Amino acid sequence: MYFVIANVNDGGTSAAAPAVGAPDLPAARISVIVIGYDDARHIEAAVRSALAQGPVVAEVVAVDDASTDGTGAVLDRLAATEPRLRVVHR
Repeated sequence: MYFVIANVNDGGTSAAAPAVGAPDLPAARISVIVIGYDDARHIEAAVRSALAQGPVVAEVVAVDDASTDGTGAVLDRLAATEPRLRVVHR
């Protein structure tokens, strides 16, 4: 299983701490990509962990890499109730 994190802020930049007197910047928002192959036993916990990181996570994209063990079905079931989860089947 792999995790990829991408910053989805408009403008593409963010600072760890704004300079004194700097305008307020929007809070960072990220996309988390979870890639799994035949990982039905662990994929739900991985996706729920990513989603549990709070509002900083704009979306979780879960990729089922042509699994044969039901990983895709687990992801589809989760996506039916979680609007921040997008599933890609390969």
